[in-house]
Amino acid sequence: MDTSPGSGGKIVGACLFETGAEHYRWLNKLQAVYRAGMTGQGTADALYHDEYFELR
Repeated sequence: MDTSPGSGGKIVGACLFETGAEHYRWLNKLQAVYRAGMTGQGTADALYHDEYFELR
């Protein structure tokens, strides 16, 4: 997959959380998905954009 700036490439995935730390234990109940991509025509003006969504 080409994710270089200006390629229009997309990155998608899913996250599951597993922690034993009491402060973050609420994360164990979440599942999230994300999508991301690069815009711009070169390394100097590249912009990485990502979005995350919680599934219920």
